[in-house]
Amino acid sequence: MINVREKLIMANCKLSEKFLNLCVVFLLGISLCCLSYSQDSELSIRNDLVAVPVTVFDRQGRLIGSLSEKDFEIYENGELQEIVEFESAREPITIVFVLDLSLSMIPYLNKMADYANTFIDGLQEEDCIGIYGFYDDLQELWPIVKRSRITVPVKIYGKGARTALYKSIKSVIDRVNTIKQRKAVILFSDGKDTFGGVSSKDVLRKVSESDAAFYVLQFGDATISKNPYYDPGENAYPSGDTLTSSDNIISRRDLLILGPDTRQKKINEFMTQLAERTGGRYFRSAEIEDFQEAFNKILQDLSAKYYLYYYPDREPKRGEQRSIRIKVLKDGMVVTSRTSVLYKQ
Repeated sequence: MINVREKLIMANCKLSEKFLNLCVVFLLGISLCCLSYSQDSELSIRNDLVAVPVTVFDRQGRLIGSLSEKDFEIYENGELQEIVEFESAREPITIVFVLDLSLSMIPYLNKMADYANTFIDGLQEEDCIGIYGFYDDLQELWPIVKRSRITVPVKIYGKGARTALYKSIKSVIDRVNTIKQRKAVILFSDGKDTFGGVSSKDVLRKVSESDAAFYVLQFGDATISKNPYYDPGENAYPSGDTLTSSDNIISRRDLLILGPDTRQKKINEFMTQLAERTGGRYFRSAEIEDFQEAFNKILQDLSAKYYLYYYPDREPKRGEQRSIRIKVLKDGMVVTSRTSVLYKQ
């Protein structure tokens, strides 16, 4: 006969077997759910979301910051695209300063710090600020933090003789591309690159892949006059012209035949393209005091900048470049925006 102890053992074994079967069924269900979720997720993932910074003016040059998503249309290569996300001018933005710390800029950095501090004071508490400098490489001077956490004035000091402008722009683009919210880069430099092994063509391709608007402050070249302040606001929308690879590179033969001004013209074209390709603005002056007004204009511009997002209807090829055009569905509006997108290779 089976005693009570053996009956209890047999009962426990049956319960354990049932519990084990239930666990197997439960785990199998989880695995199937996870597999299904993984398959669905894989089908829905896209990496070709395009962000387009947009600024809108009226015909008198006044900024318009009160538009909504329904007021815009996006065209890629002439084809209407669906706007999948819209960020208004009132949402927080991250501003990244990129400052030339080479020897030629050292006498002017104190003034530039004063203008930058006044600019930072004019931002919203939820906006974010980061400051980088460069000479032979990109250096982090101030990590990206909220405006509310900046409690002391920013100070900027010069560093070295060499100028790795192109290399530093590529590096800062890699860093800002990780930022998810609206973003803009303010670049201060004379535009000369003397070190780093990166071409201007490479940089312009890189900015065409980025969704950060570049505001370019070009200072101190020898080919401009006493009062050469250039404000694209008077001619608010870019022409859409782009530099070809041959236009974009200055050769030793050009210098010998055409003289040193040719190099400066290439620099000016490059700096202009940084702004125009990204929906930013370009300012140039031989007088450091002019940039105080430039900072005021940038602050006004950012307070009215929208970001529109879309997925291309036609799947792009790797390395393919397409044109972008923004249309505002209200009369009398003038638009500056990113003019093209280069899909990553």
